[in-house]
Amino acid sequence: MVRVHLGSSGKKKLLYKLDSLTRHAAVIGTTGSGKTVMCKILIEEALQQGIPVIAIDPKGDIGSLGITDKNFDFRPFGDLNNVSASKKASEYVDNLKETNVKYRQSIDRLRRVKTQIYTLKCSAGKHVALMPKLEAPKKFKELTEVDPLLIANFVEPVSENIIQLADITGALKEKAQSLVSSILIHNWEKNTDLTIEELIKQVITPPLELVGSLPLEDFIKEKDRKKLAASINLLLTSPSKKAWAHGEKLDVSEMLKRNTLTVFDLRFSGTTEDKQFIVDRLMQEIYKFLLQRGGSDKLKFILYFDELAGFLPPAPANPP
Repeated sequence: MVRVHLGSSGKKKLLYKLDSLTRHAAVIGTTGSGKTVMCKILIEEALQQGIPVIAIDPKGDIGSLGITDKNFDFRPFGDLNNVSASKKASEYVDNLKETNVKYRQSIDRLRRVKTQIYTLKCSAGKHVALMPKLEAPKKFKELTEVDPLLIANFVEPVSENIIQLADITGALKEKAQSLVSSILIHNWEKNTDLTIEELIKQVITPPLELVGSLPLEDFIKEKDRKKLAASINLLLTSPSKKAWAHGEKLDVSEMLKRNTLTVFDLRFSGTTEDKQFIVDRLMQEIYKFLLQRGGSDKLKFILYFDELAGFLPPAPANPP
């Protein structure tokens, strides 16, 4: 079992078992007490062991972990208000090794880490496409036959995302989401992929005679289906909606390869709702990935969420 060095008390080192993080862990403290600093040390220690990390970073505190990567300019993402920030990014590693002889081995291990930072709606970092995926999940029928509750976990987040992006509100919202969910299930059980264009066609003319126990026309009238289809069509025509489709594929399996640090820097990502949408989509893909992998008593991956409280506010707030 790997023990990592978090700090020292006097001459005694504080060691932590990395495998303890196979369960959720929270670091709680007052403002300025060092929560993020401690977590960054923990992340660095895990990265030295090759364990990949996905970090959600609302305030831009995590990007400076890329300091040891000679091929990555971490400076736009770190809070560095001193003259040394004017150095070339590649000079930081050499300077670190000269001034920290004691930690050269650690620095060399961290140099193997590939750093990538995604900044949605900002050109500083990489872009990733977050438009909901309508492709049939692998082994969807088999998984849901074993555990029918998984249908909701796979389908409902996707239909919610579509309804949210299409700005469907009011009395039509719940019926619209139920119809979209039913269409997804119908196609995915047949291992049939969908596109937004195909979904729009099937919303107008669904491949279903019943929704639940009600005939289709009794559940949602054709005029309402056309109204819903027109709203979903905005995902293809509205520049602000289409922006969610731009960027590289959201591939969690790539992000969770050994020696990889992936940071989602949310500082420039627009409204609170936009930031919640980004987190929601990322969590969906991580969940799907982990369902395929199964459990383990050894730490394989870390998902780190800085400043989590802002995304889990008390009632009556209700983030996705």
